[in-house]
Amino acid sequence: MPFLLIGQSRRYDLQSELKSRIVPGRIVVKVRSNHGESNQRIAPFDISTVAGVLKTESVRRTSSNLRQAPSILDGIFWVTIDSSLDPLNMCNQLLHYQEIEYAEVLLNEDLLFTPNDPSAQPITGSQGYLSVIKAYEAWDITTGSPNIVIGVVDTGMDLAHQDLSVKYYTNIGEAPEANGIDEDGNGYIDDIRGYDFADNDPNAQADGNQHGTHVGGIAGAATNNGLGIASVGYQTKLAPLKGFTTAGTVSTGVWEAVYYAAENGLDILNLSFGSAGTYSQFLQDLINYCVLEKDVVIVAAAGNTNADLDFYPASYENVLSVAGTTLTDTKWSNGTYSHFVDITAPAQSIFSTQNNNTYNSDNGSSHATPQVAGAAALVKSVFTQYNARQIMEQLRVTADDIYGVTGNSAYAYKLGKGRLNVYRAVTERTNRSMRITDFTYHNGFGTYAFYGDTIRLAFEMINYLAGVNDPAISLISDSPYATVLNGAWYPGAFQTMESKTEDTIQLLIAENTPPNTEINLRYEMNEGTYSDFQHVSFRTNPNYMDVGNDNLTLRLSGDGSFCYTDATFSSGFEMEFKGEPVLKYAGLLLATNAADVQDNVVQTLTGAVTRSADFTTEKNIKMIPHEITPFVGYSEFSSVTDDFWVEQSVVQDAADLLLISYRLVNTSEAEIPTFHAGLFTDYTLGTLADNHAVWDENAQAIVFFDDQEQVFAALKLLGDPYHFAALDMQATNGNSRDIGDTFSDADKYALLTAEDLADAGTMGGGNDVAGLVSRSFSGIQPSESVELAVVLALSDSYAGLQANLQKASDVYADFKAHPPLLETFYSCEGADVTINPSKGTSYSFYKDAPATQFLSTSDALMVTNISGDSVIYVKNLDGSFPSAVHAVKIKVLDEIGQFSASKDTLYLDHPAVNTITFTDESFKANEWHWDFGNGVLASVANPTVNFSASGTYAVTLTVTSAIGCEDVVTKNVVVADRPASPLVQDISICSYETITLTHPTEKYVVYDGQGTRLGRGAEITLGPFAASTLLFIAQQIEGFESLPSEVAVTVDQLEATFSITPDLGSVETSALFSYTGSGANSFAWSINDVELSNATTLSILADEGAFELTLLVSNEACTDVITEMIQFTSSAAPSVSPVMVCSGESTVLAPGNGTYFGFYADAELTQLLGKGEQLVLEDATEDETVYVVGLDNILPSAPVVATISIADFSTTIRATPPSLVLTQSQVVQLAAETTISSAEWYVDGELIETALSPTILFTSPGMYQIKLIAKNSAGCVWEEILLYEVIAAVTSVNTPEWSVYPNPVRRGQTLHAPAYINGLKLYNLVGNLVASVQQSNALYLPNDLVPGVYLLSLHLSDSTQSIKLLIQ
Repeated sequence: MPFLLIGQSRRYDLQSELKSRIVPGRIVVKVRSNHGESNQRIAPFDISTVAGVLKTESVRRTSSNLRQAPSILDGIFWVTIDSSLDPLNMCNQLLHYQEIEYAEVLLNEDLLFTPNDPSAQPITGSQGYLSVIKAYEAWDITTGSPNIVIGVVDTGMDLAHQDLSVKYYTNIGEAPEANGIDEDGNGYIDDIRGYDFADNDPNAQADGNQHGTHVGGIAGAATNNGLGIASVGYQTKLAPLKGFTTAGTVSTGVWEAVYYAAENGLDILNLSFGSAGTYSQFLQDLINYCVLEKDVVIVAAAGNTNADLDFYPASYENVLSVAGTTLTDTKWSNGTYSHFVDITAPAQSIFSTQNNNTYNSDNGSSHATPQVAGAAALVKSVFTQYNARQIMEQLRVTADDIYGVTGNSAYAYKLGKGRLNVYRAVTERTNRSMRITDFTYHNGFGTYAFYGDTIRLAFEMINYLAGVNDPAISLISDSPYATVLNGAWYPGAFQTMESKTEDTIQLLIAENTPPNTEINLRYEMNEGTYSDFQHVSFRTNPNYMDVGNDNLTLRLSGDGSFCYTDATFSSGFEMEFKGEPVLKYAGLLLATNAADVQDNVVQTLTGAVTRSADFTTEKNIKMIPHEITPFVGYSEFSSVTDDFWVEQSVVQDAADLLLISYRLVNTSEAEIPTFHAGLFTDYTLGTLADNHAVWDENAQAIVFFDDQEQVFAALKLLGDPYHFAALDMQATNGNSRDIGDTFSDADKYALLTAEDLADAGTMGGGNDVAGLVSRSFSGIQPSESVELAVVLALSDSYAGLQANLQKASDVYADFKAHPPLLETFYSCEGADVTINPSKGTSYSFYKDAPATQFLSTSDALMVTNISGDSVIYVKNLDGSFPSAVHAVKIKVLDEIGQFSASKDTLYLDHPAVNTITFTDESFKANEWHWDFGNGVLASVANPTVNFSASGTYAVTLTVTSAIGCEDVVTKNVVVADRPASPLVQDISICSYETITLTHPTEKYVVYDGQGTRLGRGAEITLGPFAASTLLFIAQQIEGFESLPSEVAVTVDQLEATFSITPDLGSVETSALFSYTGSGANSFAWSINDVELSNATTLSILADEGAFELTLLVSNEACTDVITEMIQFTSSAAPSVSPVMVCSGESTVLAPGNGTYFGFYADAELTQLLGKGEQLVLEDATEDETVYVVGLDNILPSAPVVATISIADFSTTIRATPPSLVLTQSQVVQLAAETTISSAEWYVDGELIETALSPTILFTSPGMYQIKLIAKNSAGCVWEEILLYEVIAAVTSVNTPEWSVYPNPVRRGQTLHAPAYINGLKLYNLVGNLVASVQQSNALYLPNDLVPGVYLLSLHLSDSTQSIKLLIQ
């Protein structure tokens, strides 16, 4: 468990290695239900009033219009806190309120690491694990059902994978395509095919990590489709529930995903993540809710660390924990093993789907788990009547035993029941499964376990599957520190889903048990061929106690350390008062001289602060019984010089005080002439530098208080006058410092023996102050002891502090008058008794508690002629010095005989065996004589007797105890023929109606489905009933009860519920009231008793006035009515952001800070554009301004301006070179003339490139169409086309027929061809077009041509040719 609760003080903590995984800014809190265990009503608690709390949200999402049955999750809240606050400290602050049941941080979960060893390399195409788990044989029986859905809480999945895309379940409550609307009202928009809970969007695509894709494929990939792989679940559907962020490392959404799965009707959950040692009560509650209330099967991975570890969530109750094996059934080399493992499956080289439409193999329990999840889906399709726990148990008990496989014997009981066998799971129907739930333990004080304690165990056992006739339950200790005292239980027959409780088994914790030791216990269940086992465990308490009450909390260690258990102040916490830290540095000092100071007080006050550690624990701290207080925390420790032995007793009281008594023993061989003992405290009340400390003569204590006098504290020694010192720790506000940066032994001794210092923090507003109280002793002989009793008290007033100090004196006096109890001896009236305590051999015996009236010293004391209860006081002499005084009680026994019967009434309805088992409950009996009134006698403690005839039998037990006391007790048992079961018809009623059962002659007895009796009598009224249920009704004839008949109570769920929304179809400010129930066919809406409508809705104009609304609904059988006072208020102003839209495109204006909005074209709100959750603007071509008002509260808010701007965008294509001559190059560089964010380049209609500026290769001449589809940063699209010419290389052309002559008209020259040509083009050598003509035999050459070589391109009817042309 993550926190230890001692007495009334509560503290929540984590292992240091887990603190780095705390999720900041959020915790989870459970508020107690309205009725406490004492039936006193607890006032509603508003968490939001606690400083630092920003927001609270119920974990269980409910509608205010729905009446819901009580749930495990009731009272649990997500609490958002200021990110600057430490979540751990916030939890502990909340635990000071009695209304808080628990407060916990949230931790990031880990994906289970897969080792990168040689055995982890892929074996492409292999699914050998399907043969190992007998999947093929199972598929001959069933291929499952597409109506069963496995939720995979992981990193998401490849939504487009060929083997997965057809297997995703569809949420029919949402529109088929995403539209930004939450149609099903479950709080998740567009959760059509799963959801991303980590990134809070509907896209469950596995972007950054392929873990979820691989897991999902094993459980539910498409099977028998000729592609890829087969999945264990075959027809089963998958729901990708992405709980890890896209990077796949932060698990911010996994538990919200689990809750979502339960609320939205998923059948099975696969959890292939976790970490060791991270128990959370909240997560156990959430799992119980999912499994027990929502009937979801949960399967989780046991871990990939080769060690005996408890991984969570796999190790939670009601989770099927899956460990990994090889294909030959040996434990996988990297697999975790644990007593909490339920089943194994292959975890090595598991071939499955992978991101990007690929496949690969992987290792780990992550991939064993979905095999079991898929098998669970097959079992559910066959055993349709099974609940979630029964499905899990069917899988577990049909697993194949693998402990006989070579290498597995070392992991006995830590690989669960065996390796998954899917065929057995879907075919075997007579398996039995008895499991323990609600295991608790108690040492007489509470849920604690200390060395030497006798622990009583309690549990509930449920038989989930086929009936068990006469099982034997035995408890075996796997721990060398625990001995089972009475480990057998014979509960009798168990029917399917029947439960029984047991709370008499006891366990002895050894005296040498180390603190914080795990005690492992194994329950074994046997009957005939049925054999099963289950482990439970708990830890002994650590060597410290968190003592105090709801206001005051202090950690005290077995070695006398205050607040922190280490010398560097890193493990523990400051003493707290009403949730605020008030004390960090405190400790005990023992000194004989300046060179011999033994203490645990702070020694360096700057930099890395440390304390002395001069004491060693000799007996760990534990709770011992005491008459005046619920318990005393007791420990023993010694000084490093072996001069002193200290017995520490912490006395608990309801007041805001702690009393600590030290018995100090001289363990040296010489007299200690002078000895000083004291306690140092450095209180910090409020602001460090604003504290004061003064000696209070009346209270005989050092009193500390803050400058505002809001908190008062005291340090006091009880008894004789003592030395005191109020100390200035810093030189602030003009005060002088009494202690430097180092608090040396010499400084400590000086303060122990110096003159009294009566005040500190006297200058200015105060100072950092401390206090020291001490007492001096002289002439302490070897083995002699002295006592020092210290009081730490706090209050928020001086008067309250005085009262607490007086209470401490009274408590101490009472404590000394009543030494702790050592042992109790029992005697018969008038007998003699020998007092010989079992925990020693030599004692001094006294008449009185102060040990002044000596009786004798011996190993035993004879007390004669006992006439009544009495007390003797003893000191044990076995050690090197006498012990403290203890009490030994003598109790006179008068009535010791007692027994119980397994049945008050035995019905003769069994075909062969009609027996009653009698259990002796006498006190320390060792002889038994039974007379059962039917001629049968017995002399054993717990006989089982057969009765064959009806009648009343007087059963008499005569017992004799070990000390000779005798007693006789008689009880009647009734044997009868069972009456016939009653004939009661099924009952139909309206919601929240009662039913009355009237027996015609005698009585009915009514039970619920769990066997709880609901009523008995001639006339019984039950209800009201909110939902349909089953009743089990027996009849009682002449005092004898029949077997019950099953009677169905069908509740018509007709309920008058309605929602209020703005009327989106009205141009006016109108409210729309809509019936939200089901089953009604008649409606009547009334306002202020005036009926207005008989439709399913009512629309009215809204104003600020209040009115009474009544809705009456009915059907053929039932009627319901609801009346509420309604008053509309102004809605919250929406939040809007500027919208940028491409010209001609549509856009959506979706405001925030609300659900419903009104959209207007003018500031005066006269031109309504629409109402709803958003506004669609079609074919936008110019900038617009829209005025938006919130409508959630019906009356509009002030308008908020939303601007819609047109993002103009166009571009052209730049080709370099402008034309391509194949003799010069074969590539062209393309680019847009303006800035773009994405591009698609097409050549003659074929997409060839998506780079922004690609290089294109051409190998053939011709005219090409180059098309660019470009987007800018605003998402606008532009399409541009360029006709691009690629010119052929120079060919050999016969040119004598060509001629050139001047062209005086155009001031150039004309190139004349011998005949008409389709086209002539002239290019320079870099591809630039110089001149061109179509259908001509003459080409004009400009006068400004630069002399040089050109290319002349001839476009002939069937080809293109080029020639070189030299222009001089």
